[in-house]
Amino acid sequence: MYQNYDWTGSFRAACFWTQQQMIVKLLSLQTLHIWLYMA
Repeated sequence: MYQNYDWTGSFRAACFWTQQQMIVKLLSLQTLHIWLYMA
């Protein structure tokens, strides 16, 4: 029971981390576009 709960917890953490990475990539892409426009 405890192992199953631990697994779901780590799975959620992995999903959250992936989501954060996607957001960071999107933000950096947006920043890159702004820089290109400014140049």
